[in-house]
Amino acid sequence: MRTWVEVDLGTVRRNAVAMTSRLQGAAMIAVVKADGYGHGAEAIVAGLVGIADAFAVAGPAEAEAILPHAGGAPVMCLYPLVGDDVRHAVSLGIGVTSSGNSDVTAAEAAAREIGTVARVHVKLDTGMHRHGMTEADAARAVAQCRDSSALELGAVWTHLACADDPADPFTDTQRRRLTAFADRVGVDHGSAHAANSGGALNVGSMGLGAARVGIALYGVYPSPLTRRSVELAPALSWRTLVTRVAPLAAGEGVSYGRTFVANRDMTIATLSVGYGDGYPYAAAGAAEALVRGRRVPVLGSVCMDSMVCDVSHVPGVARGDVVTLIGADGPEVINAADIARWAGTIPYEVLTRIARRVDRMYADDTRDE
Repeated sequence: MRTWVEVDLGTVRRNAVAMTSRLQGAAMIAVVKADGYGHGAEAIVAGLVGIADAFAVAGPAEAEAILPHAGGAPVMCLYPLVGDDVRHAVSLGIGVTSSGNSDVTAAEAAAREIGTVARVHVKLDTGMHRHGMTEADAARAVAQCRDSSALELGAVWTHLACADDPADPFTDTQRRRLTAFADRVGVDHGSAHAANSGGALNVGSMGLGAARVGIALYGVYPSPLTRRSVELAPALSWRTLVTRVAPLAAGEGVSYGRTFVANRDMTIATLSVGYGDGYPYAAAGAAEALVRGRRVPVLGSVCMDSMVCDVSHVPGVARGDVVTLIGADGPEVINAADIARWAGTIPYEVLTRIARRVDRMYADDTRDE
């Protein structure tokens, strides 16, 4: 293997259990979209059976991949579906999100055609203005679900815009808008959900019946502002190999564009990983890796399949040495938030962009418990 990630499923489970302690008895919907935030959705789902009450994905193709591993737990799509995706989702028996009255009608038509009942999660736009319905449209959607033999109301829900920051009052504004709507249409608060990982860490389940936990399952806090109300541990490490060690003379440049030129004689190592594997091109000039327990700077441009680092200060570096991009090596640790900072992005993107061609390897230190 030229580059691979290692995922500790025991750590994922411990994170999940820790998050349930924040939910005051509410159900946990484990969010496993984007291939389990880059960790491998099928393995994550199988590892969370018996802990997660339900699972959430972006669309029916993701749902179909995890259903055999979900232990019969409900699965829902978080986003409105268009065209054949509606019928696909309904045929799988998974929950569909309604972000407009036409979504409900499409789900009802698909259910009648197939001869089943479509489970609809009515999404209220409480202020994020990305997906969701007005109160009037959402009330009509709830009524349609109640009136149709081909529909079942799964929940009313919303998405929080600022939940990562515990000091932002808009989170409570959105909660009050959702609960007021639920009261207006006669939906019990136990059939509503709003909190995401940030919301759950900061304020718990918000008095609702469920919370959607995503990034926290994988041991990453959503933001530096988010309360560390429970201890989370990163579940993923990313490794690669040294493929070349060579001298670099003062005045010589490295990689495309020669954006780095040595001001002294150096020893450099080429790593078998690049932006084609999902390592951010934008991290060039700031990124570091771990070689033999020491931090080494990445030099010059990140290439599609490789990048170069300065190992002048690390004795004995050799071809075949394992290099850590995310994770621990001795006393040193690099996490997804570090790479995000170097690349000017967020940890979510760092994890979800790790390419499918990067092998996933799984360990489980709780399998004999």
